[in-house]
Amino acid sequence: MRKTRLPGRSSYPLAALLAAAATVFAGPAWAEAPTVNYPLVPLNAPSNAPLNTVLNPGLPPPPRSLPGDIPAIALTSHAVSAADYPRLSIRDNEQGAVVIRYEIKTDGHVGTVDIVQSSGFRDLDDAAVTMVRARWLFSPAKRKGKPISSLDTTRITFSLR
Repeated sequence: MRKTRLPGRSSYPLAALLAAAATVFAGPAWAEAPTVNYPLVPLNAPSNAPLNTVLNPGLPPPPRSLPGDIPAIALTSHAVSAADYPRLSIRDNEQGAVVIRYEIKTDGHVGTVDIVQSSGFRDLDDAAVTMVRARWLFSPAKRKGKPISSLDTTRITFSLR
């Protein structure tokens, strides 16, 4: 990425990120961003459970892997780019990590996505889910040479540094 020079300062990569994000998110397309349906935390949740942890994700437990199973392999980059960072989160200097659990379907596309642990910022959580659904593609897991659906969990970190 080319570094942008601010008046009276040395090269500053954050300015380049902000400029790129401003051009990407300009216009009415931002208003059309999808929303995420968050699972409900049960009323009988333990009192010491963190408030931003989802205790009942909608996905079933992952299937048991068998000897000879081949795991899914990522075909696209999973890095957070300037285009993935919400414009309002950049303005408000919001940073954080979102832990998600996602289904990799037999065609390699991502199916269901659940937030296991929130970043604490709704816009970052929504951006993580949108990024995973729109951009991530896999070579699906295989059992006895046939594609199978699988589940995986990962952390997506949004950082302005």
